Amino acid sequence: PESHQEIMSTYNEVAFWRKNLFKVPSGKVGKEFVTEVTRIINLFNSDSPMKPVALTLLMIIFVLFLQKPSVNSKTKEHINVLGKRLKMFRERNFIGLLREGRVIQSKLAKSGTRKNDSLRAFTRLMLLGRVGSALKVINEGSGAPVPISEQVVCELKKKHP
Repeated sequence: PESHQEIMSTYNEVAFWRKNLFKVPSGKVGKEFVTEVTRIINLFNSDSPMKPVALTLLMIIFVLFLQKPSVNSKTKEHINVLGKRLKMFRERNFIGLLREGRVIQSKLAKSGTRKNDSLRAFTRLMLLGRVGSALKVINEGSGAPVPISEQVVCELKKKHP
């Protein structure tokens, strides 16, 4: 990202994406990813001009780099995709990374579960006596933060003066 403004606007977008992350793979590509994360943390720890947004950039990178290319993707594909994304980031092709993430998220939205399916799964799990699993089904859909608006800020100020 070129500016602090771009980093913040990107964060405001990716914060509401559906959770779709893979684990950091072991091996060369995984180590390169950890090195990049460490570099960004060092930006925060130093007197870099990026210090004010370094942690926000770190959160963005986890979402953009570790997003599964498809629902049923395998570890080998994750390794290839992570290597490609690291290369794009080093070439400062941040817009390409964001575009790729948007495409993946749009596919997820189309193939996502409907509330009716969640209700059915919840009921079935409760009838089987699997309360913990049933609660997970309910909690999966409510993981995104509330979008910040003037109305939300006013409500928060009323509750927390």
